[in-house]
Amino acid sequence: MRNLLYTALLCLPLLAYAGEDEEAPPLPPVYVELKPSLVTNLNGGPKYIRCEIQLMVRGDENKALVEKYEPALRHELFLLFADQDGAALQTHEGKKALRETALNALRARMEAEVKAPVIEDLYFTSYYVR
Repeated sequence: MRNLLYTALLCLPLLAYAGEDEEAPPLPPVYVELKPSLVTNLNGGPKYIRCEIQLMVRGDENKALVEKYEPALRHELFLLFADQDGAALQTHEGKKALRETALNALRARMEAEVKAPVIEDLYFTSYYVR
């Protein structure tokens, strides 16, 4: 019995160390609103888009990075939106495609700036094509 207790005590540090390899739970989401609204001309069909966008990141450090590079991110969106066909953006599929394309463009921009995609998701909180 004594040997069993001694063996158990010797193994405790190893068990504690093994638990350190587990991944930490993800940080809670933080949302960054791009202000002011984005308004830009479109290519063909309806003439312009006006939308409000919020970006989801994890942690205050990533929020600060997005805020630091917000002018570059807005620039990416303006260039992307200006190349879009207005008629396509009025459809549900067009909105979904624009969201995915915009998210990928912003992730790529952050990857180029800070070597990490940082942005986890993009949400249109207002969307108007006219």
